[in-house]
Amino acid sequence: MRLWESARDAVPPDRLFVAGAGCESTRATVRLCRAAAEAGADAVLVQPPAFYRAAMSDPVIAAHYRAVADASPVPVIVYQVPLRFSTLEFATGLVETLARHPNIVGIKDSRGSLELVAELVARTPDDFQVLVGSGAAFYGALEAGAVGGILGVANLMPGECARIHAAFRDGDSAEAGRIQERVGPLHNAVVGGLGVPGVKAALDRLGLRGGDPRPPLPALDERGTLAVERALAEAGLGG
Repeated sequence: MRLWESARDAVPPDRLFVAGAGCESTRATVRLCRAAAEAGADAVLVQPPAFYRAAMSDPVIAAHYRAVADASPVPVIVYQVPLRFSTLEFATGLVETLARHPNIVGIKDSRGSLELVAELVARTPDDFQVLVGSGAAFYGALEAGAVGGILGVANLMPGECARIHAAFRDGDSAEAGRIQERVGPLHNAVVGGLGVPGVKAALDRLGLRGGDPRPPLPALDERGTLAVERALAEAGLGG
């Protein structure tokens, strides 16, 4: 909760603050959504319960998200976690159903498939926000109809990620593509390739505060650290 409060203090009032609030039970998720709202979150990003994966049918997941959205004081964004993690994959029809709830306003899709992004855009209402999580596919996702992204690589190249969006919005596809060519490889090498330990190590090397990941995730070994330094250099970062 203190982290949320600190984040709210750091985020300018004219920018949205989205808090992660997914848990394994509906009741705990609702409790976390309410706490996030009290801490100043403008919306919550809710990942699906996946421990009892075999029991998580589409109707069960739909009922969970409806109950959360009914109780949440702030809008809910569904989180399609990357499939390499312990999670569920949302069928497009399920997302289409969830999009009808007035307090479920979007999805963050981190699968990295432009075809699936286009499918989500085509089958959900115009005011349902399709966002992506893959920095490697950001420009392509915008071309496919996504409205934006919540990108891990934006921790390392925030200005560049914002400029991809701005260039796309302004119709400058050449500029958007040029920047994407720098952002994509960094995402693949650090965010996709090394995960949280890689992002934290990269932040340290950019003069920010990454620190060690929380156990049981290990800090990078020497080989991983060298890979981060190489990726930053190839992206034109890190001096």
